[in-house]
Amino acid sequence: MRHESERVPGKNYRLFGGEPLYRRIVRSLLDCRWISQIV
Repeated sequence: MRHESERVPGKNYRLFGGEPLYRRIVRSLLDCRWISQIV
């Protein structure tokens, strides 16, 4: 995941459904049974 979006600054840290977008992405990855590690 990129630290900063070029078109939407701070996008990954903005609240989306009450939590930062990056947290929703990480949670989705952790819930996927085919992914065993996130670096």
